[in-house]
Amino acid sequence: MSEWSAVLEFIDILDTKPLDDTFENWFYNSWESYQTKCINMAKHHYILKKALDKFQERYTTQDKNWELSFIENEQKAHLHELCIEVGINSEEFLHFGFNHHRNACKKHHTSTLKMPNTKM
Repeated sequence: MSEWSAVLEFIDILDTKPLDDTFENWFYNSWESYQTKCINMAKHHYILKKALDKFQERYTTQDKNWELSFIENEQKAHLHELCIEVGINSEEFLHFGFNHHRNACKKHHTSTLKMPNTKM
């Protein structure tokens, strides 16, 4: 998706909003909720991507044991730190995002096991 795709999507949203008495009011009322949603999605994406990157860097060993590769408490602690960094509630994020993170790490772990003759 290009940046213009997002802009065009926003224009579609603007088309559904009735005009206010001033441009500033109309734009603010239209933009505020969209901006908040975009920022929250960016924060969540950042956390999940950074956490997966760290998992990939740290657990590139010959260890084939998933339970030894993915230590849940360590992963939760790292996700908590990232939540603090971006300013979101870590308890809520862990409730909704931890399984997504674990599944992404498991997918990476499984894919590295299938690579022939590579040093992990």
